[in-house]
Amino acid sequence: MLTIIILEIVFVGQYSRLDEGVLTRYRKNFYNVYVNVKINSMSTRKKVLIISLAVLLAAGAAGVWYVKYRHTAETAKTTSTSKTAQKDYSDGGDRESNSGGIQKGGAVDTGGTGVPNTTSGISSASGLITVGKPLKDALLENGSVIGGTAKDLKQVQYRLIDNQVGVIAEGSLRVVNGAFSGTLQFDSRSASGRLDIFTYTNLSEEENNIEIPVNFKE
Repeated sequence: MLTIIILEIVFVGQYSRLDEGVLTRYRKNFYNVYVNVKINSMSTRKKVLIISLAVLLAAGAAGVWYVKYRHTAETAKTTSTSKTAQKDYSDGGDRESNSGGIQKGGAVDTGGTGVPNTTSGISSASGLITVGKPLKDALLENGSVIGGTAKDLKQVQYRLIDNQVGVIAEGSLRVVNGAFSGTLQFDSRSASGRLDIFTYTNLSEEENNIEIPVNFKE
């Protein structure tokens, strides 16, 4: 508005001899020019402001997505209690190192052949599994045989535990004609441990457990 007043003063000073109609017309022209310049200037600023806000919003949305995706990818874990859903599950292939820095072993499934006499064996509380070998406090070494009988079961699970480093071998053995057997393959660190023979329920819970104290050959 101040600009219009100044322009009018200059105009009147230069053209004071013109009649009122001409002065009015020139005033309108000056005002129109001023308004157009003002509007164009405001439109340009608005465009710049809108574009800047759009860029900032896009950058912010991208940042939020990245943080959320990265967090989800890094922290997402299974809540299943199934053995096959856990990161340390093994079906007899490559196994993770245990706390002692040694690789978990397993057993070669020999399909129930050469099963020792189970008359004096160790049975589960249910009576469905009887282990003939090893017996309590037996001396185990790499290549030792485990075996026994099982009623109405398709397979049994085994888990060999070293008292110093934890699980050093685990897996499953088929039950063939009511018998199971396998040749253990493992490395041990302590002189004693335990062999567990058991089965899983449909809910992956252990049952028919047999726990046999054993010793390891140094």
